Amino acid sequence: MCDIEIKTRQLTIRPTVREDVPLMFPHIKENFELTQYMCWEPPSKIEETYAIFDNYKKDPSGEPYRFSILKGQTFIGRVGVRDINREEKSANFGFWIAQDFQNQGYGTEVLKAIARFVFEDLNLEKLTGEVFTENKTSQRVFEKVGFTKVRTIKNALKKRGKLIDEYAYELLAKDFLP
Repeated sequence: MCDIEIKTRQLTIRPTVREDVPLMFPHIKENFELTQYMCWEPPSKIEETYAIFDNYKKDPSGEPYRFSILKGQTFIGRVGVRDINREEKSANFGFWIAQDFQNQGYGTEVLKAIARFVFEDLNLEKLTGEVFTENKTSQRVFEKVGFTKVRTIKNALKKRGKLIDEYAYELLAKDFLP
């Protein structure tokens, strides 16, 4: 587990700890509005959420940075940096903001902070992310931060019995304006 803490104007982005599970679970439990655009299905029991957290430590996928997003002491979301490729100097990320905290600028603030972390602290040159083609809100957040839509991924995944298309976005360090 990393010990990095990122402070922004309004938020603290810090490593997710097991004690965060009861704080995040109410936001994701069978919450269609929030989870419809996530590539995973929400857990229906808190025990499942603990199991997901416990499996983080066993995950060799190259996602060492899993952060909780806090406004004051209030848990409002998660962000993870994964698929770090030191040779290509790139990483991928994903995030979510709890429904009650959406459309207040927090997503933009988080993306800017994570981009700065990836480019300055990890010394990478490219940050990528995917967004469901139907998720207009996240597309606006990506574009506001400076990400460029680079392609459409047809049938990227199956969610709730439906094939989902995604847009792939990227941001290059040389184009990032914090």
